[in-house]
Amino acid sequence: MRSDFASLYLLAAATLSFSIPSFANNVSAPGMHEKHELMSFSYFGLGLDSMTYKESTNAYGMGINTKSTASVPVQRSGAYTAINDQWGFGIFTVSSLYGEDNPESWKTKSFGTVQTNDVSLKRTDVTITGVRQIDNGHYLSGGFNYSDFSFVRSNFKKTSTSDALANSVNATFDLPQGAISEESVALNLMLGYGYDDYFRFENEGLRTFASIQAGVPLFRRVSNTNNNNPTLTDFLASGYKAQLAAGLGWQFSEKLSVNYISEYSYTKLGEMQEANVIMPESTLTNWNNSIIAYWNF
Repeated sequence: MRSDFASLYLLAAATLSFSIPSFANNVSAPGMHEKHELMSFSYFGLGLDSMTYKESTNAYGMGINTKSTASVPVQRSGAYTAINDQWGFGIFTVSSLYGEDNPESWKTKSFGTVQTNDVSLKRTDVTITGVRQIDNGHYLSGGFNYSDFSFVRSNFKKTSTSDALANSVNATFDLPQGAISEESVALNLMLGYGYDDYFRFENEGLRTFASIQAGVPLFRRVSNTNNNNPTLTDFLASGYKAQLAAGLGWQFSEKLSVNYISEYSYTKLGEMQEANVIMPESTLTNWNNSIIAYWNF
C-alpha cells in the first residue's frame, strides 16, 4: 500500500514540476525581470518527516527482512548565494529534531516474524551544490550530499518461531542485551534540475518551485555497537539516492516569502561485509512536508 502511494506521489509531483512554469507565466508574468539579477536568499522552516526504513539480508539462506516507520519533526534551513547572473551556490540542510521509539519486526519467508523490538530513527542531510541558471527560472545543479542516518534498537523480544529458526541452522537464538545503535554516513555525488519563480519575479504574488536530484554514493561508513562490531567503510559504494520536491507559497515582497514544500527522497544502499560481519542492504524513504520562510535582507 505504501509503495503504491509513493508511486502516486512521485507521479503527481513530477506532473506538478512540469506544469508549474506555464502556470506561473499566467499568474505572475507582469513582474518578470528583463534579465537575471543577483538574487540571493536564506530560509528556515519546520515540518514533519515520515520515514520508512528497511533492511534485507540472505544470512543463513533465510531471507531476513526488517521494516520500521516513524514520523518525527524536522528543521529545514539553508542559503543560496548568487555569484553573478548565471552562477551561484547553496548550502541546504534537513535534520530530525529528535527520534521516537516505534515498533520493528524481523521476518523470514519460512518462519514469519522471528523477532520484535523498538527502534528510534534520526537523520541529517547537508547538501552543498553549485547552480547554473539557464533561463526563466530554470536551473541545473551539481554538488555533494552528506547523509547521516542513525537508529537505536531496544526492547528485543522473541516470538513463537524464534527457536524454530535457530534450530533450522543449528544455532541458538540469543537476544541482544540493552540497546544497540548504528550510524550510517554517506557522501553522495548529486546532479539535478529545478525551477523557481524567485529567479524570475520580484513582485508580490504566487511563488512556485520544483526540483529533481539523483546521485550515487562516493563513500560510505557504517558503525554498529552490537558485539563490538568493526566499523565498515566502502568507496564508490553500491546504491543510489533520488529526491523530488515541489512547493508553492506567497511572495509578500521581493525580500520575504512563506512557502509550503513537499519532498520525497529514496535512498538504497547495498550490503557491506567484512570477515564474518554483515551490514545488510537497506532502503530509506522520506516524505517531508514543511512550512518555510524565505528572506533576502
